[in-house]
Amino acid sequence: MKKMIIISLTLVLVIAMKIDNVNAKTTEIGTPKNLIVWCKDSHTLKLKWSKVDNATGYKIYRYQKSKKKYKVIKTLGAKKCKFTDKNLKIHKIYKYKIVAFRKKKNRKEYGEKTYYVSARTYGEKARIVNVAKGKSVKIYKQNKEKEIGICSTDQLYVNLVEDARSNSLKTRLVSDKIKWSSDNPEVLKVNKKGKIISGTKSGSVTISARAHNGVIGKIEINVVNYARPEKFSLYHGGIKEINSLLTDYKKEICDIAEFFTISNDEDKYGDITVNSNGEIIGIPDIKNISTIKDAIKKLIEEYPYPIDIYFEKGCVIFTVGDNVTVEYDANKSFDDNAYKITNHWIATKTK
Repeated sequence: MKKMIIISLTLVLVIAMKIDNVNAKTTEIGTPKNLIVWCKDSHTLKLKWSKVDNATGYKIYRYQKSKKKYKVIKTLGAKKCKFTDKNLKIHKIYKYKIVAFRKKKNRKEYGEKTYYVSARTYGEKARIVNVAKGKSVKIYKQNKEKEIGICSTDQLYVNLVEDARSNSLKTRLVSDKIKWSSDNPEVLKVNKKGKIISGTKSGSVTISARAHNGVIGKIEINVVNYARPEKFSLYHGGIKEINSLLTDYKKEICDIAEFFTISNDEDKYGDITVNSNGEIIGIPDIKNISTIKDAIKKLIEEYPYPIDIYFEKGCVIFTVGDNVTVEYDANKSFDDNAYKITNHWIATKTK
């Protein structure tokens, strides 16, 4: 009896191993990119995707609503990166996924399935249509500049172009939902509503918006450290009290501006100044404040004119003497300000 049980268990293990060898999942095979689907006619949808280099074929999955799962409807060779799904019901939405595979000896190795795409079948008088293929997902930014400061936020929006196959006067989209993604979330991330949030690092990031049928729009956004400009390019030396501040003491004022952009998480605000006894007062109790104490001390004790420093989250104002200010604001570009000395910095002198 024991011998029969051992033999049975051995057979089960062998069969399981063979099944595993026939269909194995691996990360060595890429996932098909740029998958889109569109309506060709009232009973036909077409799919297209980018080739996966090491794949020997693709499997097309279509969602079965009755069984609540995806089922393979077609297997294609490596050279086929498009598929036509015919004889479909009119005015119905279909969902698809694709997976690449590679034949290796007696088994197939599979990569990861794609995200799903969906499209509706319809005729020339349809009122509910898909997003058009091509450049039909257009992204624009609330602040029209294609850049954003570190530790800042902004809002992205999309304009979706409807499929022009329908000649109906009134049409609407199958879905206006968008899937947002960033190719470098550490530098700039985007949430599901299109709000972008920059981190503490500079860099160039591509944000993508994907429509229901896989059509993708992209925008490249530069994340810039406005607190530390290469130079104050718009300043021409007209205010003697700050000529040295913007050159010899540039590192110190940029260190301070950067700190209150990145590190002032508590949203504290106040004035750093000198009291009647010549002591520096007002330095806030903030994590890592020690990194700029030397810059504050050097600026206040060594600069030839008296300096007070006002700070808040993302903003620093250096008041020099009685009537001169140099202001940095992470959230204001000062484009329409005549006193702008570079992006996000202004210098003013009152009479």
